[in-house]
Amino acid sequence: MQHRHNAATSDLTTHRLEKSRGQRAVWLLEELGLEYELKVFKRDENFRAGADLGAVHPLKRSPVVGITPAGSDKEIILAESATIVDYVSEHFGKQLIPQRYPEGKEGVLGAETEEFMRHRVSLAFFGDGVSQQLTIHSSSWTTRKAAFSQFS
Repeated sequence: MQHRHNAATSDLTTHRLEKSRGQRAVWLLEELGLEYELKVFKRDENFRAGADLGAVHPLKRSPVVGITPAGSDKEIILAESATIVDYVSEHFGKQLIPQRYPEGKEGVLGAETEEFMRHRVSLAFFGDGVSQQLTIHSSSWTTRKAAFSQFS
């Protein structure tokens, strides 16, 4: 895919845990054609995130996207897939977000378009729905390892 420069040349770094849903952030950045640095972290012998990911996020969450806006030394850290999709889409992929309000109804409570509300629901499902179901129905680490092996 042809990569394009990020909005005003912001620096993006994606931190993801191997064999995890962290691939979602990479997929989004690729779909948007953005340039980014990818850092992949290994799991420990118990199939958990190692201490090195804790240096990026105190809870060792994955994925994490760091964005340093042009002209700034401060990195914005985003964790959780739905938050990353929402923020990155808002700043780098507005074409992915449906129109929120019909013309003349901006800011009116309950006037959001059906497409926008479906978009919001899909973000919640994308971020938590699938993963919670997988975790609830997995009774052992062996089952979880098998389920996540496709994301390596």
